[in-house]
Amino acid sequence: MNKKRGIGFLALSTAMAMSVLAGCNDAGQEQTEVSSAAPKEETITFPIGQQETLKTWIPPYNGLLNKYPDHSNLPIYQELTKRTNIKFQVTTPLAGQTKEQFNLMIASGELPDIIDNKVIDIYYPGGASKAYADGIIISLNDLQEKYAPDLMKLYETYPDIAASMKTDDGLFLAAPRIIGASRTTSGMIIRQDLLDKVGLPVPTTIDEWYTTLTAFKTKLGSTSPLLVRGVDTTAFTATNSFIGAYGISHKYFVEDGVVKYGPADPRYQDYAATMAKWYKEGLIDQEFATMNNKVFDSKAVSDDVGAFYGFAASGIGKYMNLAGPVNPNYKLVATPYPTLQKGGEVRFFHQDKIADSLLYITTKAKNPELAMAFLNYGFTPEGYKLYNFGIEGTSYNWVDGYPKYTDLILKNPDGLSIADSLLMYQRTANNGATVSSPEYLEQMYPLQEQKDALAVWSKFKDKAIGGNDPTLQGKLTAEEASAIGGAQTQIQTYVDEMLTKFIVGQQPVNNETFAAFQKQINSIGLSNVLKTLQAAEDRFKNNNPDFYSQKAVSQPYDMYKDIRK
Repeated sequence: MNKKRGIGFLALSTAMAMSVLAGCNDAGQEQTEVSSAAPKEETITFPIGQQETLKTWIPPYNGLLNKYPDHSNLPIYQELTKRTNIKFQVTTPLAGQTKEQFNLMIASGELPDIIDNKVIDIYYPGGASKAYADGIIISLNDLQEKYAPDLMKLYETYPDIAASMKTDDGLFLAAPRIIGASRTTSGMIIRQDLLDKVGLPVPTTIDEWYTTLTAFKTKLGSTSPLLVRGVDTTAFTATNSFIGAYGISHKYFVEDGVVKYGPADPRYQDYAATMAKWYKEGLIDQEFATMNNKVFDSKAVSDDVGAFYGFAASGIGKYMNLAGPVNPNYKLVATPYPTLQKGGEVRFFHQDKIADSLLYITTKAKNPELAMAFLNYGFTPEGYKLYNFGIEGTSYNWVDGYPKYTDLILKNPDGLSIADSLLMYQRTANNGATVSSPEYLEQMYPLQEQKDALAVWSKFKDKAIGGNDPTLQGKLTAEEASAIGGAQTQIQTYVDEMLTKFIVGQQPVNNETFAAFQKQINSIGLSNVLKTLQAAEDRFKNNNPDFYSQKAVSQPYDMYKDIRK
């Protein structure tokens, strides 16, 4: 039965004022149309009467590039077109060139309607606040009041999520993917079968890692004991996974209430020296600086590689799936984020936030109202099911009230991993604007090694409070972001270049060179950056006194419990 599908299924009560939002919204009971303070002619229902096009820009699904070089042809977008009558024109950069092609897109001024997957906060100097001030993206405050009742209802129910999404001056600049309780889904991965061959346990300290990697090289002839995919201080990589052992982060962090920058900290010298030593002794892949995804994949399943950084799904699941038919002994396990001393603790590691993966509407959007209504779709019960499970009868079926993925996903006939198969049919696997379902996670990690990995990587989870880059919490005002964005970008570029030089030996790591390195960082304007971030951090804590003390208790998927059969 093909009937009108509304973007607002959840009732909004006029009696509940939203203290965390800029205004209030009224709606009736369960319905198939949006009822709001907006005039009736501004209501948008799906499918829309006359087909329109939305242009989106999103990093590529690397595992699907060969089959779907144009991601617009993915089954998920085809299904979305059927349900909404929106045609999706999806632009993806080439594998390994996301940052470069993002910068080219911004420089050209040829912007899509929607920029996906938090790339603004990662790659734009100064983040979303600066992009808003520069006229790249728009505020969603008014639009979501009128065209996103389901998202607004969620913000109303979980004010901590709303607080994490708005800037210090009250702007909502993106729609989120919301995962509920924070979790750690990535970290260092090691070959258990190779550990067994050299008779060593899973390493937990820097010294144990050195012993293990050396054993892989000397006893097994490994040419790439530690597989590394370049240097990038905007994200976690293999090398950045070791920096937490030194008590610092690879970017900005908060320690005892003080905002600091890892590469400008004296402890960074010890970290860089360790990485340089490992590279010189052949423990780090000698081609790490130019590593691309294709080469990484081929090496990861070979016996030349002992360890690498990755995710439970696209790391452990993917490579065990690829290597298994050829090498049945191939086994991957997670390792804890390493410490310096046995039994020590780590504060800085990859951790998904409760509200993550941001989607932005640009100033060039031809129909921002439609774009907002589409971003709301993933928060409706129907959108929640599609974004988490895909197409009923194709990618999942209801089995005793449980949305069970079919063998198309779990045992893909083309040999795709579960992670890559899911990317074809739903959006949660690649951070669509929705709420992540627990049933998705339960089936996303079918291997015991994956389930174990989540616990291993999350060992220090409660120690991570305050360990995230302050600019990613939306604490900066547009003026602050504009003032320091240029310096932050220059600093990051310089640090990435210098860390690569330190590791490969183009620059020795000693007191003299490191002093010059820190002097250059400061000359670019680090002191002003830290001063600005500190002011934003202090202001945020004053305005949200319970934010850091709250544990991740929000379980927003409970709002969708009634859809279960």
